[in-house]
Amino acid sequence: MSEAQKPPEANLAELKLAAIIGYKIHFIVYLGVNALLLLINLACFSRTATNPEGKVVDLPFIAYFWVMWPILGWGIGLVIHYLVVRKFGGPLVDSWKIPKIEDIKEQS
Repeated sequence: MSEAQKPPEANLAELKLAAIIGYKIHFIVYLGVNALLLLINLACFSRTATNPEGKVVDLPFIAYFWVMWPILGWGIGLVIHYLVVRKFGGPLVDSWKIPKIEDIKEQS
């Protein structure tokens, strides 16, 4: 069956599947990048510092856990992506997907 002969529901199902796959890729990249950032945060951390008097002092294991900011910021975006794809995106987005597909087909 050619693309033009497919019912709109089939096109919509393909788009929903593509959105789910896109979310899963986003999640895997999030895990990989943030694991790397965590390793960098832990590996590059200095365990000692010099205080204003010039004395070397030991610091707690993690003096500044900066990696929490990209984890939290990107995590918020990931949660929003999940909600759009799985929970609220269907009724909000479906109404314009099929007409947009038809417009793109007409242009090509």
